[in-house]
Amino acid sequence: MKKRIKFHTPLDVTNPDIDAIKILFPFTVVDSSLIGTQAEEEKTKFHRIIVSISGPKRNDWERDFGIEGIDWRKLLFQYCKSYMEEKIKTRSLQEFEEINLSNEKFRYDPSKLEDPTGLEIWVEEE
Repeated sequence: MKKRIKFHTPLDVTNPDIDAIKILFPFTVVDSSLIGTQAEEEKTKFHRIIVSISGPKRNDWERDFGIEGIDWRKLLFQYCKSYMEEKIKTRSLQEFEEINLSNEKFRYDPSKLEDPTGLEIWVEEE
């Protein structure tokens, strides 16, 4: 089954006392067969994923990849989106999940980062 995912406005939920960035990405998921039916609204599920990166890891990436001044909201969204797509494919997405990028490698082209607000994508379950 194919799912439609709509992303909403991300929220910075960073604790000011901690050297890190934490962004909450809210989104809805609905089965494509329900779109346009009376059941669409009732069956649409709300989800949230928080993506965080520590200050030292952020500093390393900025230095090593020359991304000073990058929009961290857009960069962290790429990790959120990849994670969420895999979870939907495997039917294991929870209502709330958290990702810490401590052990992640930098893997996105900064010139091709998407703005999550209002983005709609489609993902096929396996």
